Amino acid sequence: MAEFLSIGAAAFLLGVAVSTLRHWEKESRFFSDFRTPVGYRRKNQRAIA
Repeated sequence: MAEFLSIGAAAFLLGVAVSTLRHWEKESRFFSDFRTPVGYRRKNQRAIA
């Protein structure tokens, strides 16, 4: 089973700010795997590591 990371955890692992990931997502340079029902971004850990 895949483990999904919050945007904060993904940003930490990539060494960038959360705002950078949000900016990249707007520019189609970074994609969240899905959003929770309340809108939180989630990224597959294997895609980061």
